[in-house]
This record gives sequence, C-alpha cells and structure tokens, in this order.
Amino acid sequence: MQRTILIVEDEDILREIMKDYLLNEGYNVLEAIDGKEALFIFEEHEVHLIILDIMLLELDGWAVCRRIRKKSNVPIIMLTARVDEEDRTVNSHIRNLRHKLGQKAACIVTVVRAGYKFEGQV
Repeated sequence: MQRTILIVEDEDILREIMKDYLLNEGYNVLEAIDGKEALFIFEEHEVHLIILDIMLLELDGWAVCRRIRKKSNVPIIMLTARVDEEDRTVNSHIRNLRHKLGQKAACIVTVVRAGYKFEGQV
C-alpha cells in the first residue's frame, strides 16, 4: 500500500524539494500552499503523514494542527524557520538534556508529533 504524505509549505522551492525526495522514495505526495487548502485536501484524501509549516499566512500551522487533531491522530511533523530567543533557549535545553542522557548533542533533530496515539495505547 502506497502511503500518502501531505506537504503544507508556502515556499515553492522547499515544497518542491520535499516533494521530489518523497516521490523518489515511493510515497504519494499531496501539496498545499496554505492552511485552508491543507484542511480541504485532508478532508478529501486519506493522508498518512502531514509535513506542516508553522508560519503560514491567514491560517497558521498551529491552527491547522488543532483543527486536524479534533478529527484525527495522523502524525504531523511541524516545520519552522523561527530563530527567536525562546527557540534558541529551548534548543539549548534539549541539547543539554540529550548530552546528559549520553546522546551526541551534534545529532539533534526535533520532530513534533502532536498527540500521536499508538494502537493499543492505554
């Protein structure tokens, strides 16, 4: 069964790069350039994963995520280009925690899966 991934990104070049990579890996890819289009596509298609930009016009990624969560527990990877002081502080804490747990701080990749539930979870 071919898995379908919905990419929600308003920057054409980033969306195309992700799309090309995922198509080469054998995934079916759907695209949206804003939150409203993403919600429409999500309602019309079976989606197995969403890659969602946080900083979208009109309806931002957080709002899209909240609306999808009301109906589904589909995995969502949140993308952001934010680099404000709060983000740097959080990333610093994550690096310190991972280092303390014995993991290499240089290999940090943060993936947010808001509310994902596994089968059989109590």
